[in-house]
Amino acid sequence: MADPALRWPSGAHASIGVLQVRAADHGHGCARDLHEHLHATIAAARAITTLRLSIVETNLDVAAPSREALGYRATGETKLGAIAQGRRLTAHLSERPVRP
Repeated sequence: MADPALRWPSGAHASIGVLQVRAADHGHGCARDLHEHLHATIAAARAITTLRLSIVETNLDVAAPSREALGYRATGETKLGAIAQGRRLTAHLSERPVRP
């Protein structure tokens, strides 16, 4: 599952708010394949120069190695996100260039 947004938060950005695969599919390249498909689609929009990825704090330890393997670097920026199980989650933002 993925939730991309083009031209968010500005015209030169695209954001992936969710990039998730079933636990049974972890370690099989499914998330990488999904990300590469999104990346190729976003790269076709020539005005997009930066791709942003959000990871909620409860998944940060698990997702950080994948984030780095996909070329993202943490920005140090956080945003308050959705409410889950009665508490508001904090999303940690990362970025990578769309084209090298």
